[in-house]
Amino acid sequence: MFGVLGVLSATNEYAGGLIRATFAAVPSRVPVVRAKALVLALIAVATVASTALVAYGLGALTYDGTAAYGSLVDADVLRYVAATALEAVGHALLGLALGLLLRNGAGAIATFMGTVMAVPIVVALIPWLNDTVGPYLISSAQMALAGSEDDTLLPVPAALAVFVAWVAVPLGAAVATALRRDA
Repeated sequence: MFGVLGVLSATNEYAGGLIRATFAAVPSRVPVVRAKALVLALIAVATVASTALVAYGLGALTYDGTAAYGSLVDADVLRYVAATALEAVGHALLGLALGLLLRNGAGAIATFMGTVMAVPIVVALIPWLNDTVGPYLISSAQMALAGSEDDTLLPVPAALAVFVAWVAVPLGAAVATALRRDA
């Protein structure tokens, strides 16, 4: 999971004390966070894109012609692949933000898993909460971006804004925190 990779990219340096050397080499700290975010995003996109191509190829090899099978350049297929890549990047950056904020690998991973996996389950179990809060969860935004036919989801522009907010707010808080506290 890319969220765990994001957490580990931040917390491993804190655990080993190497963050002091990193911040001594680049005192501004913002370029450090920016570089970590860029590398994580590139890794996530490259991994998801290559995996999607391999999966599509394997699916084409096993296709028996009895059901509809989309072309790789169909809008729905490309939308799903792009939404999956965006989800991977978002999870990686959210993990990075939590790792920078908490500076503890286990705590940041638990927070990430709770946010992405446990909260949607709890919200889905409470009907009034599911109706009011459910569409604004990161998992709901991801489903809307992927093209889910669920009527309770937000429209794509609003879902994109919600998804970006789920990533940008913690990442902004992480940058602000990194600028103020000692390594």
